[in-house]
Amino acid sequence: MAKDVWHTRKRNLSLNNHEYKNQGTQLNSKHKVGSFKEYMRSIFKRAVDASLPEISRSKSCTKVLWKPMIFLCCLVGFCYQTGSFLEYYWSFPTITFVENSNPFDIIFPAITFCSNNQISRQVYCKKNGSSCQFEENRKLFCKKYPRYCYIPNKIYTGVPSDEDIHERMITISWEDAVEGTSNENLIDDCYKEDDENKTICSIRRFPLVLKANNPSFCFTVDSQMNEPYATDDIYPNTFAYYILMRTYPEDYFFYDDEVLIYAAVHNRKHLVNPYTEGVTLKGGYRYSFFASMREDIRLPFPYKTNCTDYIGLWRKNKGTGPLSEQACIEYCKLRKLKSNDMCIDEFTWYAPHQEMLCSFGDTSATNKMIKDCHRECQPACLEQKYEAQYEEVEFGSRLCRKHDEPCKVSFIHVRVSFRRFRLSRHTVQPKYKSIEVFSYIGGYMGMWLGISLLSIFDLLESCFNLLRYPLEKKYKLKKGKYVKSLIIV
Repeated sequence: MAKDVWHTRKRNLSLNNHEYKNQGTQLNSKHKVGSFKEYMRSIFKRAVDASLPEISRSKSCTKVLWKPMIFLCCLVGFCYQTGSFLEYYWSFPTITFVENSNPFDIIFPAITFCSNNQISRQVYCKKNGSSCQFEENRKLFCKKYPRYCYIPNKIYTGVPSDEDIHERMITISWEDAVEGTSNENLIDDCYKEDDENKTICSIRRFPLVLKANNPSFCFTVDSQMNEPYATDDIYPNTFAYYILMRTYPEDYFFYDDEVLIYAAVHNRKHLVNPYTEGVTLKGGYRYSFFASMREDIRLPFPYKTNCTDYIGLWRKNKGTGPLSEQACIEYCKLRKLKSNDMCIDEFTWYAPHQEMLCSFGDTSATNKMIKDCHRECQPACLEQKYEAQYEEVEFGSRLCRKHDEPCKVSFIHVRVSFRRFRLSRHTVQPKYKSIEVFSYIGGYMGMWLGISLLSIFDLLESCFNLLRYPLEKKYKLKKGKYVKSLIIV
């Protein structure tokens, strides 16, 4: 009995040992790793791209070599063209779209008027210490100075002497301009209206520098200077400005000066100098202005326009400061000259200011100042510039006598119409958007490689598996040795 039990245990042990040996053999075959060539073929056979399985099945060494070479050349071409395109894209190119329209609703501008007479004759002669000459005989005075006798009951017979005239030609002072400016309002009447509504204009007085770098004070209609929270007034293009101005020829300091008024239509948030950027209106004429606007919309950095939000800075500075690149340059020059206690020359025209002015013909801004200001200032992100064409019609006042020429030049009628208003909008936009970049690269991929995104991901997977081959081989060999050691034990 004991002998039978011993034989049974021996037989079972023999069977178990045989099973372990078979299992070890199976594990060893499972973890057996073939050559890299066979592994590559097995990977490429499953590839989506048709060229890869074909290469893997080919037994010709020539075909196996030259097809990958062709693929490699196409890959280099694809990378080169894609890199060139991305380099151009990352330079942030732009394109400008121009849109012309005749809108019904428009943003109303401001209008600035400046008299050619910068100093009131009466105010100057009444000032203490003046050496004006007075004529007691009014008839002789009016015969010699007919322009000064426009209003018979208000004839002022004081005339600046030669010494006064010479002094006024060389003396530049804002104090003199403030004291010598006429108390009379240049704008006698102003309103804007259409068939249904009428609105009275608001008129403000600002210091400006006119011809020969002389100080003066001008009048602006509907200005928004120093009003940082003011909003644009939108009116239908049927509205028009109606302005009646008095030239006051009897109050001109220089008798021979022509009776003129300088006018400019501009953005309400800043001032322009009508003497340099406006038109000249003659006394005794009627003018019809037809306003239009050009609007430039630019892009900030990193685009080449590298614009500055001047409107945001204008609001931050309580409604003051430049609104364009050129105005920024002039404002920069003004600040630098002021900080160096230098006078303001005739080529620095930022307005408004009441700084010390240089004599006519003198320059103060240095080349370094001007160069630094050009570097400091950039184009505006939003720039609105008004343009105006005008028609001039001469008229004779019915209230004037036939030969009363001074009377005939005493008034100027101005109508600013918007019925021909034309908006020219220049919008700078990126030349390429992100979705377009994706499309361009996809086109290059199809042209050079003839593959899709699916093929790209499949190729990446194949390359990943090939790179993983050495690690996988090392791991499987190590695992196979470990199983053998267990069986032997």
